Amino acid sequence: PDGALLEGVEGGPRRGFDARMLLLEATGWDVPLRALPAWIRGLREPALGPARIEYGTDGLPRYMEQDGWRIQYHWPPAAGDGTRAGPVLPDRVEATRGEARVRLVVDEWMGVDG
Repeated sequence: PDGALLEGVEGGPRRGFDARMLLLEATGWDVPLRALPAWIRGLREPALGPARIEYGTDGLPRYMEQDGWRIQYHWPPAAGDGTRAGPVLPDRVEATRGEARVRLVVDEWMGVDG
């Protein structure tokens, strides 16, 4: 509710109410931040229109294309018997569009119910 805070950029921390615009103005990166919560869960962002999703043999998304972005997923390995405990969430997601690239690496998911 207080807006966004961007740290670690030249000129010091910056505040604003639109995180996407704040990042764009500070770095020149036009990243669809509002899409990331859906994309990191392997879902399309409805506000961005249709998406093309390719699934692996395990039924999990391998990659998705939406709004000119290509999102690739890396899933944690399954147990020896092929099963997975709890919710299945990726441990790495990479989104690219042209020269723009966003990489999200998750060490631990917290607050996710199975």
